Amino acid sequence: MKAEQNKELYHQMKMVTAVAYDLRDPATVILMAKDALEKLVIAQLPEKDQKKAQGPLRYIEKSVNRLERISMNLLDISRSSTGELKPHWESVCISAACKELCEEARAMRQGKNIVCSVPKHPVVIQTDCYFFDRILLNLLSNAMTACPEGKIWVELKEYSNEVVLVVKDSGPGLDAHRLQSPFAPVYRTEDSSMRLGLYISDLLAKQMYATLSAENMPKGGARFVLRIPVEEQGGQQAFCAPVRQEQQTRKRYVEAEFSLFDPM
Repeated sequence: MKAEQNKELYHQMKMVTAVAYDLRDPATVILMAKDALEKLVIAQLPEKDQKKAQGPLRYIEKSVNRLERISMNLLDISRSSTGELKPHWESVCISAACKELCEEARAMRQGKNIVCSVPKHPVVIQTDCYFFDRILLNLLSNAMTACPEGKIWVELKEYSNEVVLVVKDSGPGLDAHRLQSPFAPVYRTEDSSMRLGLYISDLLAKQMYATLSAENMPKGGARFVLRIPVEEQGGQQAFCAPVRQEQQTRKRYVEAEFSLFDPM
């Protein structure tokens, strides 16, 4: 009986994966059509008419970005459930990733109160750049939701056998119920939507053999800590030329995650 249930669940998750991919194709086409319309038609209009036409185009772009976010979440969950989501190990400069993604977050908050602290030298480890970026994006997004006007700190620290990423905020912290299961999916009854960022972050952390924890700070606010083990060879960390996500791909999921904070 259990084997049949597992098989049924596997097929359901495969179907979710297929649906998520199907969502991405029209989203890409819509964005391409929007860009073509902007370049071939709107660019030919008088300047005052161009500004009027930008409003609907911006609405289209932000709506597609939110559709892309739903697709990414579905893909991460379904592929993780079926065992298809595996890290692609490579040398990643995570200190640069922290600075870049914090800059993106600052742009969404008009430069307000996001402090990023990383070592002065490049911190390069063997990890999956998609996994790391997605976890940090989700933690930043969660902090921005928790304290829209407060302060957020991102800290990257190096130790002999691990690298630690800390994201904390000056918000109200996690309530007692949430603190018991901080990485469970959150269902929002007011708009029938679901918040999956922390749940997905925990899934990805486990896939890359890292641990993600959450706690409330003594003086208020929540703190999330990602601990990434660092393998050493002969006393030296394995090193090769650092890589980053292909720029256009990375741009898509950065825009998708932060579209929640960019009003239409």
